[in-house]
Order: sequence, then C-alpha cells, then structure tokens
Amino acid sequence: MNFVGVVHVAQGPRPVLSALTTLLLCVAGGLAVGGSFGVLEEEFEQAGSQTLTLSYTSWKLTQGGNYPSKIYFHAPHFGYPLVATGVILVVAGLWLVLGRNTTARLAAIIGAVGAGMLVGTVWAVCMVVAADLDAVDRTAGFQLTWTSGIGFWLVLGSGVAAAAGGILALLTAFPRPVRHITPSPHPRESPVPEEA
Repeated sequence: MNFVGVVHVAQGPRPVLSALTTLLLCVAGGLAVGGSFGVLEEEFEQAGSQTLTLSYTSWKLTQGGNYPSKIYFHAPHFGYPLVATGVILVVAGLWLVLGRNTTARLAAIIGAVGAGMLVGTVWAVCMVVAADLDAVDRTAGFQLTWTSGIGFWLVLGSGVAAAAGGILALLTAFPRPVRHITPSPHPRESPVPEEA
C-alpha cells in the first residue's frame, strides 16, 4: 500500500524571470551611466545687470553668464558610484541570462547588491537636487532659480529600474521550492483505537 508524502524540490531560475531581471538591470545600468553625463540641475542668478549660470552634471560644474569672477566650487562627483554600479548591473544582468545555471544564483546576488548600491546613490543625488530646487529667491534686484535637467531624470529612472530589478534578482537567486506530492516509500501505520 502506498501512502502519499510531500517532497520539497528546489526550483531553478525561470527563464522569463531571468530575462526580465536582466532587462531591468541593464536598463538601470545604462540609465545610470548615461545620466551621469547629463545635466542634473542648473542654477540661474541675476543681480541687476549681472547674470550667473551654473550647470551641474555628476562630474563637473560649468559656469556661464556675464559674472566677472570665476566660481571656485566643485560639484559632488556622483559619476563615480553611478558608473561603477551601472557597470556592475549590466555585467550581472548579462551574466544571469547568458551564463550557466550553476552561476545564475551568484549573478542574481551580485545584481541585487549592485541594485541596492545604485538605489542608495540615486537617493543621495535626489536629496541634493531636491534641496537645491527648493532654494528659490526673488527679491528687488535679485533673482535665484534652479531647474532640473535631463541627467536628473535619467538617474531617477535608473533608480526605479534598479529597485525593481533588485527585487526580481532576489526572487531569481532564492526561488521558492516547489511542492511535489509523491508516494512515500515508507508507509506509516495508523494507531489502532483501543477497545472500550
């Protein structure tokens, strides 16, 4: 007589999940690298007839306008962590979909860690840009405004894609076991009820 038992079997990475994870990780990495070279934000100041514009990327500050003096100020170099984590995500994503099943879990874990690092970097960028965008002043004879640039939106998009890709990478690295119901080779005897 066969009795039914439950066996938990580890499931390998699913091809559709791996492909979607790869897509999100590569998009996040590409947007991070490309966005690092775009303008994060621009500052415009006007005092009387003098104007000053400052344009920030994740790598450098560019000064414009007719202000006579050079502004000696350095933009935060967010480009280094953006490019580093972007490359990690692209490599992990491609490794996940093109590598062997035995290394897919390692690729997914690296992708999840890289995604977390990128999300943290994007959070820092957003905090700096948000603080600057709030610094608006318009008084008699003076005007100060800030605007966000294409680089900011690309970096923000990379953070969103990295968050989604990181979650899927964790699901790929640690899949839920599948329950298979199979006949048990060792049947259990049920206890015989005692007679009253």
